[in-house]
Amino acid sequence: LRPLAQELRAEHAESGSPLMIDCRSGGYRSMMAMRSGDGVRVLEVAPVQERDGVRKVISHEAKRYRGLVTRVLLGLERAPATADEVVDALGSGLGAGLEVELDGDRLVVVDRVG
Repeated sequence: LRPLAQELRAEHAESGSPLMIDCRSGGYRSMMAMRSGDGVRVLEVAPVQERDGVRKVISHEAKRYRGLVTRVLLGLERAPATADEVVDALGSGLGAGLEVELDGDRLVVVDRVG
């Protein structure tokens, strides 16, 4: 049997979609790493809070930010084909105070606070 990560990749590649959005927490990602390759790009959702130009990883409320990302993506009429399309969709759909940046294979959701 193939490991679960390989099985998911193969199934996703067969669907014809070039992107996977990984909304899992760091602990779950470390248990089963999903990396870009084989025609599939895996984008990790990474929420941060920025105050006075200093960024801090959000851990306590991370599920809320991942849920917001999921809501926006599920509400689209068609699935984004590129990482830039994901960023554009999230940028216009997440709402005031939140921005999204692409950092390699990370979708950094930035919450700028006072």
